[in-house]
Amino acid sequence: MRALVVGSTGLVGRHLVRQLLAEPGVDLVRSFQRRSTGVQVGGRRADEELVDFEALDEWSERLQGDVLFSALGTTRRAAGSQEAQYRIDHDYQVGVAQAAARNGVPVLVLVSSIGADPGARSFYMRMKGEIEEAVAKLPFERVHLLRPGILDGPRGEVRLGERMGLAVARVLARLGAPAGMRPFHADVVAGFMVECALAPSAGEVASDGANGRGEDSRGISGDHPTARRDPEEPFAQPRLAGPRVFRHEPDEILALRGAAR
Repeated sequence: MRALVVGSTGLVGRHLVRQLLAEPGVDLVRSFQRRSTGVQVGGRRADEELVDFEALDEWSERLQGDVLFSALGTTRRAAGSQEAQYRIDHDYQVGVAQAAARNGVPVLVLVSSIGADPGARSFYMRMKGEIEEAVAKLPFERVHLLRPGILDGPRGEVRLGERMGLAVARVLARLGAPAGMRPFHADVVAGFMVECALAPSAGEVASDGANGRGEDSRGISGDHPTARRDPEEPFAQPRLAGPRVFRHEPDEILALRGAAR
C-alpha cells in the first residue's frame, strides 16, 4: 500500500506516520507538510514533501497512491479567527481530497469528530459536518470518517480548554461513561485509521446516512478482514460507481482498537 498523509505534524498524524512505517503491508509513506519532522521507525523514513497548502495546484499532481489519510486541523486560537480555522480545517482538507480523487486515489481516511453535523449550531461541529458532507460526494471507492471524542496525547502546544476537557473526560471514563465521553488516545485513533485502509469492510454506512452496518453493532461479521489480513494480497479493487461511506463512531473505534487510555 502507498500511503499519503496530510496533517502528519499534528497529534494524531505523528502517531499515524509511525504506525504506517511499522506496518509491513505499507510500501510507501509520503507526507505533505509545512515543516520536516524526520520521523524514523526501524530504519524507515517517511518521504516528506514540504508544501504550501495555499498553493495546492503546484503539488497536487504528486498526490498519487492507494490511500489518503487526512488528520489536518487546528484551533481557533492558533489560527487567529474562525475564518482562518475554517480555511485550514475545511478548505485545505477538502481541496487535498478533491485533488487526490481526481488523481485516482481510491480511498480516503479522515479524522472528523463526534457530533459532526452540517446543521449544528456549534461552529466546530458544523465545520466538521461540512467537511464530511463535501468529501462523501467525491469519487473515491471508499471514504472512512472517524468520529472520536476528545483527543488525548502529548501536544507541542498548550490548549487550556482541551486540558480541562481531558481532565473531566478521564474522570468520566473511570466512572464507566459512554465511549463518546471518554478520552481517545491519539495512537488508538491512528491505529484505527490504518485498520480502515487495510480492512475495508469495517462499519459500512450508506452515504445518505442510513445504517448499513453488518451483523453486529460495529458492522463486523465473523469473516472481518482484520482476523485474516494477508499483507501480500493486492490492494487494488475494482472501481465503483460511487464511494461507500463508512462513519466510525466512538464505540466502534474503541471496540476495534482497544480501550481508551
